[in-house]
This record gives sequence, C-alpha cells and structure tokens, in this order.
Amino acid sequence: MNVYFQATYALMHLAISQNEPAAVTCSWALVKSGNLISSGEGTLEAAARACAGYRLAVALPGRQAVVTQVKLPTRNQQQRQAALPYVLQPLVAEPVADLHLAWQAQGQKLHVIGMHRDTLAVYQQQLAAAGLQPDWITPDALLLPWQAGQAYLWASETDCLLRYGKHRVLACNRALLGDYMALVQTSEPTTSKTGQDSMELTLDGPAADQAKQVLDQHQSIHTRSPTDPVGPIAALLGRQFKPGQVINLSRRTSHPLARINISWHCWRWPIILGSCLMLAWLVQLWLHNQQLQLKWQHAQQYQEDLYQEAVPNEARVTNPIRQLKAKLAQLPASADGGDLLSLLHIYHQLLQQQPPGIPLVLQQLDYKPGQLTLTLQIQKGIQLTQAMAQTWPTVDIDLQQSSTGDNGMRAVLRLTSLRRATP
Repeated sequence: MNVYFQATYALMHLAISQNEPAAVTCSWALVKSGNLISSGEGTLEAAARACAGYRLAVALPGRQAVVTQVKLPTRNQQQRQAALPYVLQPLVAEPVADLHLAWQAQGQKLHVIGMHRDTLAVYQQQLAAAGLQPDWITPDALLLPWQAGQAYLWASETDCLLRYGKHRVLACNRALLGDYMALVQTSEPTTSKTGQDSMELTLDGPAADQAKQVLDQHQSIHTRSPTDPVGPIAALLGRQFKPGQVINLSRRTSHPLARINISWHCWRWPIILGSCLMLAWLVQLWLHNQQLQLKWQHAQQYQEDLYQEAVPNEARVTNPIRQLKAKLAQLPASADGGDLLSLLHIYHQLLQQQPPGIPLVLQQLDYKPGQLTLTLQIQKGIQLTQAMAQTWPTVDIDLQQSSTGDNGMRAVLRLTSLRRATP
C-alpha cells in the first residue's frame, strides 16, 4: 500500500484585461506548507504545464464577487439554502437568483460569497480548455493576509484589493481607490492603539507608490511597507492559502486532502507478514489466558483439600453448648448438694421436664458453694408458679424477683438441694 499526503498546492490568480475582456492572463505559485517553491506569469496553457500534478486553487477577480456576512437563526443546511436569497437580496444590486452562492458557517453566522453563474461558467470553461480542473475557487481578496486592527492592500496597474477584516474585502479600480477608502472608513472605522479612529494599512504591489500618493491624502490612514515582500500576487495569495478555511465556489461537494494509491503487488508480503504476526500474538494471548484459568482452578482445589484435611467430617462438628448438655446428661447425680456438677445436673433435668408450651431462656447463671442461681426468661410468666409446682415437685425454687416485659416474665430461681419425691 502506497499512501502519500500531497501538501504542495498550486495557486493561480486570474486577471482580466480592461481593453480585451475575453483575454485572461494569470500568475501562479507552487506552495508547500506555507513556503514558496516557484512562481511565474503567463497564459493559461503555461500555467497548466507549471501546475500539472498538483491540486489547484484558483483566485478569481474580486470585483466580480459578492462577499458579505449574514445571520440566520437555523443550523439546517436546507433551511439556510432556502432563506439565504431573501436575506441577501437587499444587500446586492443584481437578482440573487442569478448568483452561485457558497458559504462557511460559524454558529448562526454565515460568511457568504456569490458570483454570477454565467461569469463563473465562463471561467470554468476557459480553465477546462487549458486542461485545468481547480479544486478550489475563491475571490482573490479573501486570500490577502489580515490581522486584527490592520488592513492589507495590493495595488496593481489597474486594480486594487483591500482586506480589512476576516470577511471584509474590497476590490476596485485603482483610479477610484480614494473614494472607496473614504467609504470604507465611514462604514468600518478601525480604532488604533492611539485611541483615535484610524486605519493601519500594509501597502504592497507593483503600483504601491502610486496608491500611497492617493492614501496620503487621508490623514487617518497610516501606511507601511510589508516586512517580507514576495513578488507576484499569486505568491502572496498562495502563502496565505489554507484549504480548510477557504469558502469554495467550486461545485464539487468534497475535497479530500489526501490521495491514496494502493499497490498490492509491492506491499503484499509485508501485509501478509504483519497479519501472521498479529495472528501469532492473538494465539499467544489465548494460551496465556488458558494458563491463568488452570492456575486459578488448581489454587481453588488446593484450598478445598486443606479444608478437608483440617475438618475431615463436618457432621462431627457440633455446637459446644450441645456437647456440654450431652456431658451433663451422662453424669450421675451427686449426694452432695453443694457440688456444681450436681446442680448443673438438676438444671439439665429441669430443662427436660419444663412445662410444655412454656419455653425457658437462660439469661444468667451464678454459682456459689451449695447454691446455683438461675435467671430465666419465661414467655408465659402468669402460669409460672402453678407450672413449676406441678412439674418440679422435688426442687426447692426460690422466686427472687419477677418483672413483666414484652417477652414475658423474668424470674430468678435458686437451686439449693434435691428432695426425694413423696410417693
């Protein structure tokens, strides 16, 4: 694949002789990244030979174009196209329907240029006859250099071009320069650094001296020479040409900045090699992922084996309280009433003989020799005395205190000894 970006452009400036309107002469310049490579002047055929193989921008005489700015409350292109003629008609003398329009949008603002369709068609036919097919067509004055607060004027033997704003341009006959400059100052005053309304103007071109004599009559216009004169106007315009910022009168809908030429014969082996390397990398990535999954499975199995080794049978792991109760149930009753194990055995028997439907919850257990004090929570505390008397006839029960709460009765029982049941 052979891809190249063509950063070199050819710019042609067309000029019309006042004596012979049909005669079109031009100057051209080849510019690469803002730097001038070569320039020349001559016929369209000579320009076609000099600009062959390069993308072409054509600057048409600004006197035959309308340049203005309007504001439309829409961003839809179809609505703009429909409303634009009605907005432009009060600003131009000729019918807007006869103009070919192009614009550049900035929000709701439209920077518009227009040219009579027949005039534009004549230029395109002359260019096509010379073998030229331009990618961009724009008025020449819009390609003059410009900075905020400063204007630029190009003066030739017959015409003058002035740019005093981003989309403020003037193209006129040199003999009428004074009148037009007075009109520009009246409509668009520019405030200088001194605080007074004045215009700082850079004067360039082959007839700059003659234009300076006219401009010196205006005290509010300060002229100066360019710091970097470039020669013909095509060279000057070519250095200022930026494809993305041009309002294009050409009827083409798209202008790609890169031309791509793919040669499969030259690049097939590098592409095949790159594809194989990419495939190998993907296979290696898949294998690495499989290894990580196996390591994770082995780690999980190792943890399970450790657990099985530490706890071989989960059924044997029981509650410690349940184990204690099982041990107490296996102990024989002792004759010594002060023995702790004997008293605990009594408590175990009480749990086995507790009244049905009256659950007991042990909250606290206190022991001193010969006495075991139990704090119990009984759900049905009202039936406590009767139930205990009927269920535990062989036990001395001392009801120390009782209080009724949400969960029943709280009772403190004191076990002191065993009594033999009366037959």
